[in-house]
Amino acid sequence: MVLLDESCMKALPENKNKPDWLEEEAKNLVAKLGKYHLLTYHHSLMVAKLSTALAEYIGMPRDEVTLLRYSALVHDVGKLGIPLSILDKPGSLTPEEIDVVREHSYLGSDIVALRPGLESLRPIVLFHHERWDGSGYPAGLSGTKIPFLARVIALADAFEAITAGRVYKPKATKGWAIKELERCAGSQFDPSLVEDFIRLLTISKKAEQIYERWDEC
Repeated sequence: MVLLDESCMKALPENKNKPDWLEEEAKNLVAKLGKYHLLTYHHSLMVAKLSTALAEYIGMPRDEVTLLRYSALVHDVGKLGIPLSILDKPGSLTPEEIDVVREHSYLGSDIVALRPGLESLRPIVLFHHERWDGSGYPAGLSGTKIPFLARVIALADAFEAITAGRVYKPKATKGWAIKELERCAGSQFDPSLVEDFIRLLTISKKAEQIYERWDEC
């Protein structure tokens, strides 16, 4: 039995304007993911924290911040349908295995669509791997055709993956990750969001708090 880090789950900001059962639906899904693949569980918690921090920093309305937080929590829940032999493979994936991994966007969107109250998260979960230049998946959306909240999650998702590392590559420093975001602004990521995110991580008053939360997980 995998032991989940409840301190990280409790560190998520509580939402006071939605019924508790909506909060529980999202947390139950990510907890189920944690029992299947602990790395993806911790990744999801951190992406939720980073996404929420960016949303609050740029002044998004409270209801959109809440929607974003739920979406970020469950953005990778489709990996419940991906074999562990692929998720934990230490080497490069084959083209066929890459195609299998990419199915998690569809799987995740279908899972949330079946959860009462979480149906509105479906397009965000589905499109969080789209790229600004249209070279992403699953639909090849580009620019502002990508849902805004999916663009926020894509940025937080990549930054967390770079700095946390994976079985197939070591983690990088936060400074190197920031440079990578700058390099990919306008190709992989929404360039205006990259600017906001870097300011958040480097010069905002919230930067130290974000890094403290990082160390918790």
